Amino acid sequence: MRSNVHIPLTIIASIALCTAHGQWVTGSVFASSQQFSAALAFDANNAIFVNGSTDPWNLNFEGQIVATTSGNLSQGTVFYYPAGTVLEDVDGWPGTTPLYSDSPYWVVGSRRTMTNQIRRSLVVRNDPNALPNTFTEIFTGTNRYYRCVDMLDAQHGFCGGASTTGDGLIDRTTDGGLTWQQTDTFPGQVISRLRFVDAQTGFAVSNGSHWNANSTIDLPDSGHVYRTTDGGGTWQVVLSASGTGFSGVCFTDAMHGCVSRNDGVILRTTDGGDNWTQATINLPPPFLLTAIAGTPNGALYASGYRVDNSGAIILASVDGGASWQVNHYASTGVGRRINNIHFLNDQVGYAPAWTCVWRTGNGGNLTTAIPDAEANAHAVLYPNPSMDLVTLEVTRPEVEVEVLDLQGRTVIARSRTSGLRSTIDVSTLAPGNYRLMLKWPAGASTLPLNKL
Repeated sequence: MRSNVHIPLTIIASIALCTAHGQWVTGSVFASSQQFSAALAFDANNAIFVNGSTDPWNLNFEGQIVATTSGNLSQGTVFYYPAGTVLEDVDGWPGTTPLYSDSPYWVVGSRRTMTNQIRRSLVVRNDPNALPNTFTEIFTGTNRYYRCVDMLDAQHGFCGGASTTGDGLIDRTTDGGLTWQQTDTFPGQVISRLRFVDAQTGFAVSNGSHWNANSTIDLPDSGHVYRTTDGGGTWQVVLSASGTGFSGVCFTDAMHGCVSRNDGVILRTTDGGDNWTQATINLPPPFLLTAIAGTPNGALYASGYRVDNSGAIILASVDGGASWQVNHYASTGVGRRINNIHFLNDQVGYAPAWTCVWRTGNGGNLTTAIPDAEANAHAVLYPNPSMDLVTLEVTRPEVEVEVLDLQGRTVIARSRTSGLRSTIDVSTLAPGNYRLMLKWPAGASTLPLNKL
C-alpha cells in the first residue's frame, strides 16, 4: 500500500464528441482510447468516472479516474492514471462536501507489474478521514483481477473478479478496504457484478461480457446467479444459463430483483431468487446487455449495445422489471457501446460508454420516452427528439408509415419502407409532439415523435 500523488491533468477534448439524442446527452469528458466502465455521482454536478486501458500489457496505456464538477457539461480532470491499469467499477457516497476529494469511494480493477506480465488485483481507496494518506492503492494478490465492488458501509464491502486461470472469486473487507480476504472460489465463472440488499443478503452474477485489448468481445458460454444469506460466508447457485453469461443484477429488496444476460434477456424474481420469469423487452434483437440499475422511485434501467456497434441502448421498466421499453437509442458518433449504468437519484444518471459518458438529468424522461408496446417490439425510432432527420428501423420490410399530429391529421404523407432502415425528414414540422403511424399486416400501431 502506498500513497498516490494527485497530478491534475485536464482532458484536452473540450467539445462533445458523442452525438446527443433525446433525454440522454454527452458532455466534454472524453478519452480517445479508453472504455469508460463505471460512474459514481455525488450530486447533480460532481461525479467520477473510471476507465480501463485498451491494452493493459502496454505501459504506454493507462487506466484513469476522471472527475467532473459540472455534471459532465465541461472538461473533466484526470487525477489518477497509472500505466498498465484496467479500472472496472466504483462504489461510494458523498462526504462532507460532494467534491470527490471529500467523498469516500472505492475503485477496483487490476494492474500489471512493471517487470513482467503478472496482473495484481487492485483497490483504489479514498477515505477523507484517513489522514495523512487519504488516497491509497491497495494490491490484494497476484495473478488475479477485480470486475466489481459493492460497499455496504464505510467498513464492510465485497469485490468480485477472478484469477487469471478463469476461476471466479469474491473478496470481503471489514476494515474499510485496507485488507481483503477471499470468501469463495467459483470454478470457471468470473464474478462480473454483485449487489447486496442488506448485511446478510446479496446476489452475484458471473461471466458477463467483456471487451478485450484486441477490440473483440469476450462472450462466455455459461453463467450463474449466486445468492448469499449469511453475509457472504457461503454462496448458492439460484439460476444458471447455458450458452451465455449474466451481465447485470439489481434488487430493490430481498424478494424483488432482475438479472440481465449477455444475449439480451432479462429475468425477474419476486421470491428472492427461488423462481425466475423472463421479462418482455420491446426492442428487436440482437443486442447485448451489460448492466441493470434502479432508482428510489422504483424505475429500472438496463444498458447495452448492438454487437455490431450500430447502436447504444438504454432500456427502462416502470413495472418492477416485468416489461422493458427503449429509453434511449443512439446509432451515430462514438459512445455506441454502453458498458454500465448508474443513478444518483430518480433524475440524475450516467451511462459509461466507449470513449465517453452519457448523462440524464430527468430520469431518462420516462413520461415521454415509453412508446406503444406493440410498435416498439418491431420498430425503433431515433434520434427522438429530433430537429431534422429521424431513422426508423423495423423488423420487416414493406411497412406503411405516416406522421400524424395530436389531432390525427396527416402532416407527412404515407409512404412504404423498402428495407429495414429508412430516414424521415421532419425539418418542416413545427416543434411539438407527433405520432408515427405504422401499418402492419395485422393492423396499425404508433410511435411517439418529438420535433425540436
